[in-house]
Amino acid sequence: MTETSASPHQSPASAQEASGAPWRLRAADVAALVAARHGDPFAVLGLHETPAGFALRAFVPGATSLAALRPDGSPIAALQRIHPDGLFEALIEGAAERFPYRLRAQNAAAVWEFLDPYAFSPVLGPLDDHLLVEGEHRLLYRRLGAHVDLHENVQGTRFAVWAPDALRVSVVGDFNDWDGRRHMMRKRVDSGVWEIFLPGVGAGAKYKFEILGANGALTPLKADPFGFAAELKADDVASNTLWPKTVIATAAVQNLLGGDETMARARTPEIMADAAYAILSRPPGERTGEQLIDEDVLDGVDLTRYGPTDAFPDLFVD
Repeated sequence: MTETSASPHQSPASAQEASGAPWRLRAADVAALVAARHGDPFAVLGLHETPAGFALRAFVPGATSLAALRPDGSPIAALQRIHPDGLFEALIEGAAERFPYRLRAQNAAAVWEFLDPYAFSPVLGPLDDHLLVEGEHRLLYRRLGAHVDLHENVQGTRFAVWAPDALRVSVVGDFNDWDGRRHMMRKRVDSGVWEIFLPGVGAGAKYKFEILGANGALTPLKADPFGFAAELKADDVASNTLWPKTVIATAAVQNLLGGDETMARARTPEIMADAAYAILSRPPGERTGEQLIDEDVLDGVDLTRYGPTDAFPDLFVD
């Protein structure tokens, strides 16, 4: 690993640029990351190929030392701290291709290991961008918001929010001390959606979005418009969504979505009413923050009372 020492009167970032090392972070990137004003953190954090080889960079506020480890725990490299707020980087000598890694951070009080969110590829894709821009995305509630997921064989939560005019968006929560520097998100330029996958974050985590507005000012923390539950469980208030598995016989279906033919293969509205009653009859703290399907809620009930067994599937449930 190549290192450059700074003179007593020279900032670490200035020393890096003075060295001419092509893998070093630019002073402007260092300043933007530390101030949580970097519009494209995935372009600089994580593992990146440079003219000198693979460089690994991480911003871990509170850490005084940082090491990269292989999945089996063996050491890869110690990273150099280039800013006292916890910004680290290293040139990984001998690496010919990308490799999996985890990070071990340390300070005077603790040692902790974690997977780097900036090592993961995007969760959303070009089709999501296209459908969102066209206003044709019928599964936005499954793509935006927070969703516990298995991504690249790692369990965690993916976060996504639409903020096209923002200069920077971070997800903050009880998993990162509500610190907007720690998990700055990736902007999907084609759609204005910001996203990030956080390994290890599970269901029930409290979170909001921290947004740096177009005018360069921080806005108040934003609640997730696609969130499935709020901090109401302690007050015995539940929040769930209920969807029909099949088409429901309503006036909209009769008049707009197929008329008599579709109505003949649709269930009656009573199935939704009974499913809602079944949910509301349970203790509120028992079930919250879930996406529920009517026939799953009514498991064990004879569903033929609600209509044909070959009812058309609902348009918005796959």
